[in-house]
Amino acid sequence: MSEQPRSRRQTRAAILGHLLQSGGMFRPPLAKAVRLSEASLSRILFDLKAEGLIEEMRRPAPYVGGPTGLVSLDNAVALAAIELTAQRLSVGVGGLSGELHYTERLPLPKAPTLESVGRLFHDALQLLQDWTRRRRVQLSQIGISVPGLGRLSELANPIIPCDVRLVRGMLGDMFTGVPVEFTNSVVAHATFHRRGTEDYPFTGPHLFVFVGQGVAGAWMDDPIEADALLPVELGHMVFGDGGRLAAAAIVAVSRPIRLFRHWPDFLVLASRNCCNSATRG
Repeated sequence: MSEQPRSRRQTRAAILGHLLQSGGMFRPPLAKAVRLSEASLSRILFDLKAEGLIEEMRRPAPYVGGPTGLVSLDNAVALAAIELTAQRLSVGVGGLSGELHYTERLPLPKAPTLESVGRLFHDALQLLQDWTRRRRVQLSQIGISVPGLGRLSELANPIIPCDVRLVRGMLGDMFTGVPVEFTNSVVAHATFHRRGTEDYPFTGPHLFVFVGQGVAGAWMDDPIEADALLPVELGHMVFGDGGRLAAAAIVAVSRPIRLFRHWPDFLVLASRNCCNSATRG
C-alpha cells in the first residue's frame, strides 16, 4: 500500500519530532527515519537552522567513514506554556529539549467566573513577563491549553469559564510579536505523550484517551500536525467522596471504539488524579 504524500509542514514536524525524541541524530539515520533523501533533508535542515530551531555540532563518527554532524534541537530557544485546569493555572518556560527553566502555579477560585479567570490569567502573564525581563529571555512561542476548547470556535468552553479572546488580547499587549497558539487540553496531553515518551506503544492511527473530570480523546496519526489533531468528547465522570468514581457516561463518537464493559474498574483513581491511556481505534 502506497504512502500518502506529506506536506512540507508535516515533514518538518516529523523531523522535529524525531529530534525531540532522540535528543539528536546524524543525518543518514534521520533521513531514513523521516523517509527522505539526504539531499531533501539537507534543504529542510537549512531552513530550520535559519529559523533558529536546530543546530548541528561536530561529533565523533559512529563508524569509520561515517557522518560527524549531529543534528539536534537548539537549546537556546525558549518556549512558554500555560495550562488551565480545574484546580489551577500553571505557567512555565522551557527549552525545545524539554528542560524546565521556570514555573508558577496559581490556584483557581472555587467558583470560577469569566472575570476571576481573566484576572488569574493577567496575574500569571505578569509573572511570566517579569521573569523574562529580569533574565532577558526572548520567547519564541507561547502555547496555552484550555479544557473543552472548541475546535471551530475559541468562544465555546463548557468546562471552565475562560474568555479566550480576552486572554489573546492580554498576550498581544504584554508579549508583542510572540506567536501564540491555543489548543484543547487533550490535544496538548496527546502531543506531549506522543513526542515525549521514548517507548510510546502505538504507531499509525489510534485514539489517545485522557481521563480526568471528563473523558476526552484525540485521534492521532504520524506525522503529527498540531492543528490536524481532532479532539472528541467521550463522556463525563462523576466523583464521590474520597475521589472514588461514582458514575461514568460514555457517548458515541463518529468512529467506532472498542471499550471494555467494566472499563472504570481498570482505572486507578485517587483524589481526582488524572490518568492517561491510549486505545487503538
